[in-house]
Amino acid sequence: MIIVIIFPKKQVCTSCQIIIKCSCMKTSGKKPSKIPAKQLIDSLSNDPDSLIYVTDPKTFEILFVNKHFKKTLGNAVGKKCYKILHGLTKPCDKCHNDKITGKNYGKAFLSEYSSSKNNRLYHCVCRGIRWSDGRTAIYSTASDITKNKQVESSLEEIKETFKQVADKSPNMIFITRVDTKQVVYTNNKTREILGYSPEEICSPKFSFVKLIAPEYLRITRHALELHIQGQEAPSYEYELISKDSRRIHSIINTKLIKYQGNTAILGIVTDISKQKQIEIELKKGLEKTKSVMYGVVSSLVMASEKRDPYVAGHQEHVAKLACAIAQEMKLSAEQVESIQVAANLHDIGKINIPNEILTKPAKLTSIEYSLVKTHSQIGFEILKMIDFPWPVAKIVQQHHEHIDGTGYPDGLSEKNILIEAKILTVADVVEAMAHRRPYRGALGLKKALDEISRNKNILYDAAVVDACLTLFKKNKFKFKK
Repeated sequence: MIIVIIFPKKQVCTSCQIIIKCSCMKTSGKKPSKIPAKQLIDSLSNDPDSLIYVTDPKTFEILFVNKHFKKTLGNAVGKKCYKILHGLTKPCDKCHNDKITGKNYGKAFLSEYSSSKNNRLYHCVCRGIRWSDGRTAIYSTASDITKNKQVESSLEEIKETFKQVADKSPNMIFITRVDTKQVVYTNNKTREILGYSPEEICSPKFSFVKLIAPEYLRITRHALELHIQGQEAPSYEYELISKDSRRIHSIINTKLIKYQGNTAILGIVTDISKQKQIEIELKKGLEKTKSVMYGVVSSLVMASEKRDPYVAGHQEHVAKLACAIAQEMKLSAEQVESIQVAANLHDIGKINIPNEILTKPAKLTSIEYSLVKTHSQIGFEILKMIDFPWPVAKIVQQHHEHIDGTGYPDGLSEKNILIEAKILTVADVVEAMAHRRPYRGALGLKKALDEISRNKNILYDAAVVDACLTLFKKNKFKFKK
């Protein structure tokens, strides 16, 4: 607590009366009231938080202390102020008694001092008064500011720690006031990445909008609006424009905070330009790898088609129907692509079957049929050597398996068959029955759909069959002639 009392020199009376004029009072032209000094001091000395004392500036004798002073430092009346307050044997080198009396008489003198008696820090307001015996005295009010100073010191340490951490951060850090939309803090990383100094960006004349690429202004304003409404905004990617017009792809995370008493937005911006460049290069590499892979696939398809002319149209039709079924079942784009590749290669194993068997215009013998049935395993052996990003070899191996375990080559049951293979199985059956084969004419689409309907949940997966039937019933798919 600080008590400020103005004692104009002309208002001090030699009869030990003091005219008081407080800064919080309006005189409105009225003469201030006169209060005896002793009565004044008695009324003020009840302050439970401040040390109030009166000293003789010439002898340094303490003339008066309040109850709080007595409780804190003892009854010091008649003792030397420098001994009681500072534990010294002589007046302080920095004693300012002469600044309070003389021409400065009646004016407030502010100071801070540390008492060696109780290791507390005090803020002191002193001024000259006329004591009851007519001599000049010094009236002092000392408020304990130890805790305040400790808090101030802690805050300064926190601020300094934050500044050190922020300046060493690999990210750009911005603090923007919500009301004025002005940037009030940014770290040195900003200068390094954007080329603007913190002083430039924090200038009231600087518009933060100029840092943001035009196509990202909308998402930035939306995030700002959320913060203005007191809501948090999700992180988002955007591009910043540097002083030399470079584009920096970044991701920003924002939080509402209090900064210097105002609601503000803390923005932590990470430069992800290098990661984006790596992603682009990886994408190019993947596209190149896929291009090579599809080249290999095309070569394999061409090799099988040259041996068996019926394979050519069959594999293409199966691939299109299988992909349509997968999309109807809402499978992922990755799964659809894997089905497309596997379907185009599902009969690659027939490359190992004698051509006279593949093109035989009559029904195959049991031995010949057993030989043909090896094509799915042979296809697996061929394709497993290729590092596809999907289980293409397994899909090809399983495309003649049935969910009841009666298929080949391994007699797998439902839970052990890949969904991609289940789809390929149905597409393969429908296409084969709907079109002409070397040993028979086309059976037609109706018989093909009857076959999968009759054996739904027996040989073929129910969900796959339902999706296939839907495609044809709703005219979502047709085989090209």
